[in-house]
Amino acid sequence: MRVRHLSFLIVIMAPAMCFAQDKSSAPRDPHLTVQTREDVGRALTDAQGGPVDLSGKDLRNADLTQLDLRRANLSHSKLDGAKLTDALLSEANLDGASLAGADLRGAKLARASLKNVTLTNANLDGADLTQVRMTGDCSGARFENGIFAKADLSRDGDAITILRNARLERAAFIDAKLDGADLSGANLRSANMGGASLVGVNASGADFTGTIVDEADFRGPI
Repeated sequence: MRVRHLSFLIVIMAPAMCFAQDKSSAPRDPHLTVQTREDVGRALTDAQGGPVDLSGKDLRNADLTQLDLRRANLSHSKLDGAKLTDALLSEANLDGASLAGADLRGAKLARASLKNVTLTNANLDGADLTQVRMTGDCSGARFENGIFAKADLSRDGDAITILRNARLERAAFIDAKLDGADLSGANLRSANMGGASLVGVNASGADFTGTIVDEADFRGPI
């Protein structure tokens, strides 16, 4: 009877051991190495004042409020729903990053690279985007009181709809699609809107002094 009892234990335990081995050897996603404010803080400390590399990291819904991320490499990172209010992101690389629904109110993004970025429904009210080059999906994003001085949103600055009171002096919107956008009170002095589609925009109180509007489509209310 003792022998039978021992063989029964071996049969039951062996599959359990195999299952445990399979679980421990499961591949980990390398993009999940940085997720929290504390993790980013440690990465900044390790960078010793140099630009931190957070490229490809998963930072969805992370609280990065007021962090100093100047010149950081955030290319292809996942920042959907992240809190970046008043964050310092000047000269940061955000190419290919996803910031859908992110809170970037008051963020400093001067001279940052935002090529092929996703900003759907993001809030950039009051953000500084001086001299940025931005392409990608901005549908539903807010830029009220934003600063776009000398920014280039040509062709791919599509679906930007809320630019109330924004500073857009000398910005480039060449061939951009701004149909239905709210440009009320915006400063568009010396901006280049050549070939842009501005059908049905609200431009009440906007300053178009010196603005280039060659071949722009302004059909509908202004």
